[in-house]
Amino acid sequence: MSWVTRPKVLVLTGSVGLVTFFLILGWVLPGGVELWVVRVKGDEPLLVLPMEEGERFTIHYYHSVEESPIWEEHSLDKKGTIYVEEERYLKFGAGMGRMPGVGRMVKRGPYEVIEEMHMPIGQFILRVGSKGVDHTVIWRGVRV
Repeated sequence: MSWVTRPKVLVLTGSVGLVTFFLILGWVLPGGVELWVVRVKGDEPLLVLPMEEGERFTIHYYHSVEESPIWEEHSLDKKGTIYVEEERYLKFGAGMGRMPGVGRMVKRGPYEVIEEMHMPIGQFILRVGSKGVDHTVIWRGVRV
């Protein structure tokens, strides 16, 4: 076997080994919940994220009128129900605001924050706005 093909064999063997490892790991570890982002028309998922029960993810976007940043923190329970946990923004905009009896309004630096909401919303449809709105999912500190 020539030294030129040997690296290819090593890469192929390593790749098969990694795939096998992750398949076994997925089979052995207990299942969790997943966050699925899909189109309304039911196409293949755009994004599937493994989640731990109670783990949070954030939807970040810019208000379409005020053009100010907004962060919405959500969590999932073991049944897959989505909860709104917190909303954070720099300034109040149209369509935003408190809901009586839900959460607690605090000031955190320059941000107004509605925390301790834990309001179940189940599945929801997120109407993605123009490019300037820039909806982004933040999961485990990474924009995905």
